[in-house]
Amino acid sequence: MRNVILHHHFFKNAGATLVKTLSSQYGDKFIEFHPSNETKGIFDERTLESLLMQSDYQVISSHHLIGKNYNLIDFLRANYRFYDFVLIRHPLARLLSIHRYYNLLPKSTHPIVSVAQEKNLGAFLKHLMRHHPNHLLSPQVCNLSGGGVLPPSYAHLKLALDRTEDIFVCGTVENYDDTMIAAEYFLKPIFPTLKLHYSSRVNVSNVDSDEDVQFNLLAAELGDGLYKTLLDMNAFDIELWGSVKNNLNWRLRHIPFLENLKKDFQDRCASQIF
Repeated sequence: MRNVILHHHFFKNAGATLVKTLSSQYGDKFIEFHPSNETKGIFDERTLESLLMQSDYQVISSHHLIGKNYNLIDFLRANYRFYDFVLIRHPLARLLSIHRYYNLLPKSTHPIVSVAQEKNLGAFLKHLMRHHPNHLLSPQVCNLSGGGVLPPSYAHLKLALDRTEDIFVCGTVENYDDTMIAAEYFLKPIFPTLKLHYSSRVNVSNVDSDEDVQFNLLAAELGDGLYKTLLDMNAFDIELWGSVKNNLNWRLRHIPFLENLKKDFQDRCASQIF
């Protein structure tokens, strides 16, 4: 039985930092895998099985895992035990980060990136509202629930909330360090050498440190009506984020000597020794 960490890499959810950490630690036993255009981004059970048979990978990261529970697949669980790793982010902070990230990229003709590069944040979000609702209608809930129908319903939210209950490591971007500390602690019996400290965060905007200010500026830019629409469209993601944050805090309360572990984690990050 091979134990494998699956990092479900949601776009702009601090995945680059985690990928860098895992890649540095696991070397050729880590792979960041994104299916080619020939498979249209599909990462199904057979794709995963084929990948695992190619090498003795212990950690796989992909944008295409989208929260699926591969432990429920009979022919996979006969040989593998998967430990899912998912980070959830407040949807408004995520949208702010997406816009800033796209503006750091070279000039693009991509239908969404190009709009972000040509328009301010308010105009960009209006464009998404009108032409790309899938990017605003609680996409994290849609991913975790496997829902392909828009708009997502309360049934999708329940599926997503239930899914977070059986994800081995599920935390928030806003509480990144605490999530890593919990992951190290609870994964230690299976991956005794796992260390998730980092020298610096990767692809991080300045959004996280002053979210309330940013949200207030966004509300002023959009106006009350459009801002309320944005909140309504992301209501399920906001509920999901709050639930994951509460669950993380519950897990942290069950870690003995937590303050000592926090200090050790911070010291390791500061020392830049890996």
